Amino acid sequence: MTEDNNEVTIREIMDKYMISSVKKTTTSWIKHILLNDGKNQYMGELFWDINTGYAWKSDSVHVPSESLRPDFEYTLDCITEMDN
Repeated sequence: MTEDNNEVTIREIMDKYMISSVKKTTTSWIKHILLNDGKNQYMGELFWDINTGYAWKSDSVHVPSESLRPDFEYTLDCITEMDN
C-alpha cells in the first residue's frame, strides 16, 4: 500500500463518506467591547476560553477602574448577552 501525499479534496471525501455534523462545541470566543462613560471611551477585547476562563485585554493607556476588580469580565459578558 502506497502513502498518498496529495491534499485531500472535498470531492474525494464526499464521494466516500456520508457526512453529518452531530454537534458544535464552542471552546473559546472574543467580544470586542466599547465602554463610554460620557467623558472617556475604553476599547478592549473580552476573551473566554474553556481552559482558562475570562480575560480582558486593552491596548489603551487608560482602562476602566472596574477592570481591576473581581468578576469584571463575567459582568461584561452578562451585559452583552442581554442584547441577544
